[in-house]
Order: sequence, then structure tokens, then C-alpha cells
Amino acid sequence: GLEETRLTEDGSLPATAADMARLLETIALGAAVSEAASKEMAALMALVGIGNQFLLSVSARYREIGTLKCLGASNQLIGMIYAIESLLLGSIGALIGGVVGPFLGSMMAGIISFQAVPLAFSVGLAIAFLAIWIPIAEVMRLPATSALRAEE
Repeated sequence: GLEETRLTEDGSLPATAADMARLLETIALGAAVSEAASKEMAALMALVGIGNQFLLSVSARYREIGTLKCLGASNQLIGMIYAIESLLLGSIGALIGGVVGPFLGSMMAGIISFQAVPLAFSVGLAIAFLAIWIPIAEVMRLPATSALRAEE
């Protein structure tokens, strides 16, 4: 386990190799936890941002949704339209991010790696798909008459 690294008697950094190794382990562990938290926070921010964008998209199209409902389109069909749109936009964004990301990372770290592109693409699609569920639920609850009365 990791032990607390003690300073030497004069308050300087550890002098022995074992103490220095423990200090480096502690720093590496802190960096790994910080990196994981940063990734989770970025994913959460993307989820909220994409969800907000689709919610605005749905509210801007109330009249079109009302027209589709009056013409006989089911809630499931309208929800499917938005789910497909979400997956298409999510796949475009994930593809751009998966290609541009390694290049930006190479500028920062000096190493270019495309090994994470499939994972980044999958996570981007999952975030886009999760973000659309609240707007889809709103579309399905929206009565046709109130959708047609909505102001633009």
C-alpha cells in the first residue's frame, strides 16, 4: 500500500530511493484519479450540452411535430425520427472528435495514437443516444393540438 511520505528532518524532500518511489507512486495515483475525474466531467458536460441542444431543437419544431401527429404519425415514429437524428449527429461529432482528438493530443504530448478512436466513437454515440431521451419523452407527451398552437 501507499504510505505517507515523510519529509527529512530538515524539511526537504525524501532522501532515500524508497521514500522517493513512494512519493512518485502517490503523485502518479493522484494524476490517474484526476484524469479519470476529468474524463467523467467532460462526458457529463457533453451529455448535458447535447441534451439541451436537442431539447431546443424539439421546442423549435413543435408545429412540425403537431402537423405530423395530425397526419397520423405515432409517437414512436416521431421519437424514432429524433433518435436517428441524434445518432447521425452524434456519429458525425464522435468521428470528428475521434480524428481530431489524437492530433491535438499529439501536439500536447508529442505522441499520436489512433487506438482510442473506436472507444471515443462508441462513447460519443452513447452520449448522443442518452442525451436524446428527455426530448423524446417530451415529444411523446405533447398533444397535437397544443403543438399546433405553439408560437415560434
